[in-house]
Amino acid sequence: MPSLEELYLKTGQIITEDWFKFHYELHKKQIHESAVDFYGYIHKDLIPDTDLFFNIGTPLARIKEIHSGYGYFNNLFKDGRVVLADGDPIYISDIYTPAREKITQAIDYSKLYEYTKYIHSDLLNILGRLDVPTSEIKERLDRIYDYVTKIDSQLLELIGEFRPSLLAYQVNYYAPAGADIFANDILINYDGRLRVKILMGNSGYAYMKWIPSGTNTPILGLLNAGDIIPSNSWHEFDFTVMKNDKVNVRVSPSTNVTVFLYNIPNT
Repeated sequence: MPSLEELYLKTGQIITEDWFKFHYELHKKQIHESAVDFYGYIHKDLIPDTDLFFNIGTPLARIKEIHSGYGYFNNLFKDGRVVLADGDPIYISDIYTPAREKITQAIDYSKLYEYTKYIHSDLLNILGRLDVPTSEIKERLDRIYDYVTKIDSQLLELIGEFRPSLLAYQVNYYAPAGADIFANDILINYDGRLRVKILMGNSGYAYMKWIPSGTNTPILGLLNAGDIIPSNSWHEFDFTVMKNDKVNVRVSPSTNVTVFLYNIPNT
């Protein structure tokens, strides 16, 4: 490839046939032998002279379509998210939130009932208009209605298991220091969490008494990471539990307390 100096027509230089032929051959090479010609056709491999340095397109000036037989990428993004390939590690933190949202939506009673609430009335309407001689159709519709009724009942039961349940409570109860607030230890119904909602008349400490399932040994520990709970201020604490665990709550010093215990099942 000649230099720009060689291509430049100098003042007083005579334009000869050789000069025209030289430029003709040069343009011919550019059209037919360059890696990319004037018309955009590629004739050779496109190899950058620096690794991982040049871009093709920008977020505001993008390539419309790419047609290729093979593609090798270190990172591939779609809609701003990394595309996973076979053998790539999957991190729970990446999928936990969307998975939890979809599961919550799937078991949300209001959404399920929106699809099932009209089935009963529609089927009853059909059954009411059928004559007795149409026994075969009526028998099948009866079976469908029974089946839907059982599904609805099972869904209600299942959804109920995933809702927080109130285990016990005391309202404005005078709690002696270090004594159990509930006369009997409270039994946990489901694996998941125990939520303690507490309001203390005087500033002080709250304790969780925990008896793991299958043991008879109470384990006592401070709530609120051992910090004082201010008076007349609602506080909530979550505590991991398993079915058939037993729990109770204590405070110090003696004070009036309002406390609610909820069992929140794993979803």
